[in-house]
Amino acid sequence: MLINSWCLVESIALSISEYNKKLPKENKDKMIDNNLIEYSEDASSANVPEEVLSKLEELKVSLTLRDIEEENIQDITDELSQMLNVMKLRLFSFSLLTEQNQYLNLDMSFLEHLNADIRNILIKHVDLSKEKPSRFKRFGNLVYLDLENCNISDPRIISEVEPEEFISLNKNEIAPEYYKDALKIIQKLNGRIDFSDEELRKISLIYYIRQVELSDYLRLKEIIDFDSIPDLTIRMEKESYLDNINKEQVVNFLNGKTNVTLKAVYSNLSKLDSDGILKVPIKVIIKNASELSVEELKKHQSVVSVTILDNKMQGIEQQEPYSVEEYEKVRSKIDKILSQIKLPDEADPNKEKKIFAQIYKILGKTINYDYNAISEEEQSNKRLKTTCRNLIGGLLENKCVCSGYADILKNVLACAGIYSEYVEGIQTTLNIKDPGGHAWNLVNLDGKNYWTDLTWDANNIKANRYPLRYCLKSTKDFKHGIFETRVEDEFEDPCLESISDEEQYNLFTGEKLHKTFEENKNIGYLSSCIMDIADSGLTSVKITKGSDLLSVQSIEEKREEVDGRG
Repeated sequence: MLINSWCLVESIALSISEYNKKLPKENKDKMIDNNLIEYSEDASSANVPEEVLSKLEELKVSLTLRDIEEENIQDITDELSQMLNVMKLRLFSFSLLTEQNQYLNLDMSFLEHLNADIRNILIKHVDLSKEKPSRFKRFGNLVYLDLENCNISDPRIISEVEPEEFISLNKNEIAPEYYKDALKIIQKLNGRIDFSDEELRKISLIYYIRQVELSDYLRLKEIIDFDSIPDLTIRMEKESYLDNINKEQVVNFLNGKTNVTLKAVYSNLSKLDSDGILKVPIKVIIKNASELSVEELKKHQSVVSVTILDNKMQGIEQQEPYSVEEYEKVRSKIDKILSQIKLPDEADPNKEKKIFAQIYKILGKTINYDYNAISEEEQSNKRLKTTCRNLIGGLLENKCVCSGYADILKNVLACAGIYSEYVEGIQTTLNIKDPGGHAWNLVNLDGKNYWTDLTWDANNIKANRYPLRYCLKSTKDFKHGIFETRVEDEFEDPCLESISDEEQYNLFTGEKLHKTFEENKNIGYLSSCIMDIADSGLTSVKITKGSDLLSVQSIEEKREEVDGRG
């Protein structure tokens, strides 16, 4: 096929290049040989075999009027029609650019020559204001249709199209008289359409994700048929949401609905449903376990799940909702732990440190690291992947990985009135137990911040070896390889000083220093080294000090000794 339009020749050359790049290595023998194309001396035209055109799956044509005479565009689209007659495209893109970004009334009849089973069509900067819906009706297998900046004011141009995924009418101003038509199309497509108009875009998103803010629900309920949206979630996640809303009317209104679930932060739920009369299913969100006791939870009989979510970085497992039964169990376990705490005098300047030490000690002694959870055999166990990293594994089954330790410590401390943050980092060294990374905590005690890592202190807590290497440390003293990369982006160091070894020893033992202090300190350091080595995958190591030689032949045997179980 002879092609005289240099812009189409360039498009074909690009398509051939993309086609060859995407071929798998085992199919390199199917590459298109450029020698099959006969180019003119100035490469402005070419003779392209139809067998080449029929192989191409993508064609992207971009015309710029400053490079092309307007009167020649018809010749170009005529040639394009001939090309499309023999092509079996998966994607077709056509854009037309003018110097002042003006619309050009172009004969779009070449679209009739596209194969009807094409999957993706993108048209930009072409005036489609006069086009009829029938222009796109024949494309019944569309996945994506993009008509960006095409002077479309009437959305009915796409009323007969129902792509598998999405339609974009971005950068088109829909006229107000066609808003009702736009709403019908949004409903038909279940929101799989994008508009430039902010209100239409918001409505599309409501249909697409099946979620709506309560304020938008009340504002738009006369415009949108919310009853037609199955499994709709009404959200009340912004604080002080109910200040200007009649709560009784909202409760009565919601209780009349059968297709909605309410998703609300607990501060809003407690105000809206103070009498516990809401009947719609409720997904409640709390910042930490201190916000929702078992007694408070039981006041709201319609709660179906509890999500613990704060504005600090957390892993996806910490964001996984708990069933009501699961939350009651973990919250009850936290209460049981707190019942063991001996509260210091209110005037004690180290009150929070003393409470922290008791909680840290209880958790360190009762929770074991779950090596099985990160084994290759369990990598596909989605349930275990979550429970070992949230409150369930460590509190209910006494085993978890680092994310679980950090999440549990944060929530138990919160229930004791102590502020703590969950902190996570990517894996940067060999000595990280969990191949997905590591997690630890930032705690604030008696007005000062400290880094602490219960995962790496737990074994020494079990063996009563103090001081602990990773407990209440400054940034300078917190010896984590992974931590160094995390603090690079800190604008201000939050942890300026560690507590002394002497103070830490006293906090955890209630005793002053004695002659075994240095011995315990060294054994604790050695045990941490051995755990580091074990987690790196090594099977033997030699540790020397002066002329003495210690040979660790079996890491598993030494692990038991270090854990205090041997």
